Amino acid sequence: MRTLAFIAVLLLGLNPVAAQTIKGTVSDDQGSPLPGANIVIVGTSVGTASLPDGTFEFDTTITGIVVLKVSAIGFYSTQQSVRLVEGETLLLSLILKEQVLESDEVVVTASRREQPALSVPVSVSVLSAEDLGRRNVIVLDDALRTVSGVQVLGNQINIRGSSGFAYNTGSRVLLMLDGMPLLTPESDGVPLEALPATEIERIEVLKGPGSALYGGGALGGVINVISRELPDTPVTTVSSFAGSWEPVRHEVWRSGWTHGDEYRPFWGVSMSHARRSSPRFGWWANASFRRDSGYRQLSGRDVFHAFSKLSWQPKPAYKLETLLGIMIREKNSFIFWASANDVLSPGRITLGPAPLDDSNPNGASDNFVKQLSFLPVFTHFVGTKWFYEIKGRVFGLFVQPISNISGKPKSLSEGTLGFRYGAEGLLNWIPRSSTRMVFGASRDANTTRSSFFVTTDGDELGGQPEVAVFTHLEEELSENLQVVAGLRFDHYRIDQSNAESRLSPKLSLAYTWMPRQVLRLAWGHGFRVPSFAERFTDNRDFLPIIRNLELKPERSQSIEVGIRGSTSLRSSLVQGTFSWDASAFWNTYDGFIEPRLVVSEQAFQFVNLPSARIVGTEFQLEWKNASEQTALSVGYTFLGSREDQTEEELPFRSRHQVVTSLDSHVWGPFSAGLDYRFASRPGRVETDFARFVPDAELMVDTKVLDMRTSFTRGPFVVNVIVNNALEYHFVERPALLGAPRRYTLKLTYQH
Repeated sequence: MRTLAFIAVLLLGLNPVAAQTIKGTVSDDQGSPLPGANIVIVGTSVGTASLPDGTFEFDTTITGIVVLKVSAIGFYSTQQSVRLVEGETLLLSLILKEQVLESDEVVVTASRREQPALSVPVSVSVLSAEDLGRRNVIVLDDALRTVSGVQVLGNQINIRGSSGFAYNTGSRVLLMLDGMPLLTPESDGVPLEALPATEIERIEVLKGPGSALYGGGALGGVINVISRELPDTPVTTVSSFAGSWEPVRHEVWRSGWTHGDEYRPFWGVSMSHARRSSPRFGWWANASFRRDSGYRQLSGRDVFHAFSKLSWQPKPAYKLETLLGIMIREKNSFIFWASANDVLSPGRITLGPAPLDDSNPNGASDNFVKQLSFLPVFTHFVGTKWFYEIKGRVFGLFVQPISNISGKPKSLSEGTLGFRYGAEGLLNWIPRSSTRMVFGASRDANTTRSSFFVTTDGDELGGQPEVAVFTHLEEELSENLQVVAGLRFDHYRIDQSNAESRLSPKLSLAYTWMPRQVLRLAWGHGFRVPSFAERFTDNRDFLPIIRNLELKPERSQSIEVGIRGSTSLRSSLVQGTFSWDASAFWNTYDGFIEPRLVVSEQAFQFVNLPSARIVGTEFQLEWKNASEQTALSVGYTFLGSREDQTEEELPFRSRHQVVTSLDSHVWGPFSAGLDYRFASRPGRVETDFARFVPDAELMVDTKVLDMRTSFTRGPFVVNVIVNNALEYHFVERPALLGAPRRYTLKLTYQH
């Protein structure tokens, strides 16, 4: 009895935890109430759904700054920072914008924040996770080939003619993962194999200079890979695929290689799991392995990937996310053929009377590569109008050449050891609903030792630290007019006595002149410092390339006008949704970096061209029927390029490019689709390469048809894919035969 009395007194003496009330209304941008909208405190399960009249109300014991996420089917989701005071009621009036494009047409690359693709004042294309899955995308270049205005030459990404064939060195296109740059230490190339395709939510391709937002590597454009969000319930995915390369059609090509008449196999397996272990912590992890014997001699590869994303939100106002990755790869790289009559065998360049051993230039290289990635991001919502982000990045690269004689990896002293590391701070200020500002600063460093480089000091070790500060402004001047402005200052120190600086401004406008139709105008400057490989490569093992210590940064200026729109038709003849995008662009370049032959050295060297220009137009059209069971898209790009000094076209740029895609739900569990791409023969083919490699000047039109079908039953999906179904033989880049027909069977289980 005394015990019960003691407990009663104790309970009466305790102060109850005060609850805060969040209530209000949710409506669309026309003022109509939205029933069934979800309102949730981010990082928790606390929330509710709006009633038929659009009102909502719920209680929580959380206090301080929290982030509310509001979402509804058919509308773009939004997030809003609010302050909860103990014992008080917070009144909100929330507005959602109707989706005029598909939900996957939401982009972040254009302005470092999520916004509808229709309203962004630049050209952006989006590939969804569904696009990647049904095409069995293993390496990103397989997906990028289907994007209008994009060409892939080896590991060189060419957006609207910004890049030609650069011998797999520097890139004018920046690859990012969740908004963080992925720059390899040795060459600033595009590491297409470094990302797990199975954990990609979407890929955004920004066309045109992105230097004002993302720095020098984005002179030609940006490819931003967005990783999957953590699911509310655990998800396990297992997939495997297998297939083979069909032998090439012509006997004269097959006869030069012992295995030329064989079907060459490839296969792979991937496993991933994602879950929220608690309201505050979640993660996903993926591991994959693939083996490809290759359709050319010395072109096989083994690749192992392991990638993980960790998310920890100890309080609603704090969030820490980390991406961790490792890639281990043994890869034969086929560089150039022996001749047009022996396209499956690597060639050899003999410079002088040296014996035929590892010291001679060879048309293939074999490397053992390990690559590490560590990308942490911390976000803090300071108030309802302020939040900041701190992003770190560390990349490690270890390349060991494999001896042609012993078949074993050589020491790192004969290969490449590199680290690229840095950090970025972003302060976001939203003074009012129509204004958003971003202030940022970043610092990166690159330390690389490579047997391929000879730096200013005459050794193999080099570093290239860089510092940048930037600002970005978005302002809605009226209900129909949006202006975006930005300014970025970059400073690079190439060596002890050589530094480069550049100021990159941008200005763009988006005007909604009719419902669901937006006119845009964009102007901006681009800037790129020469990569390590372009400036310091001095090696004749594969191709004769000499260094150029006088190589200067290249600069660009871009102007684009365009219109983007969407409309619905409900006529007796055609029903569905039409979306379109049309643009015209004018790009001028100063100090354009291109490889040229130095006759006296009998070697190539990267040099600055005085000036060049690229002009063109691009048209994209997409149609989906009313039930969204069938979708058709067509894209066309025209390019005109000119090197001002010689009045010749820039080499290895196709004047005409067409990409077409068709997908349809055929019947029941069956779906089918196809992709077709066409690229005209480059208007100019640089013939200096043919001084060293027979028939390297041969180029033809590219005409490739890919076909696919899928069967879905419960958690299982079966895909059958035939790439290059018409068996059209083409040259992907100088002295490299494009992929022949191949067959793939893929099985996916998700639970």
